[in-house]
Amino acid sequence: MNRYPATVHLLKVSQIAAAFPEAGFRKTQWFLLKEASRKAAQPGLRTLLSRLETTGA
Repeated sequence: MNRYPATVHLLKVSQIAAAFPEAGFRKTQWFLLKEASRKAAQPGLRTLLSRLETTGA
């Protein structure tokens, strides 16, 4: 498995646009943090999301 450095920014979403420039290329799906950590495919991402949930960020 390859590892790549990443910077993660936690953002608070106040609204979701119905149309956006990449709409034809990307599928969006929104989850609560707890559900996202359970659904994440990569172990590293699961760990990251779990830590965010634990710290209350």
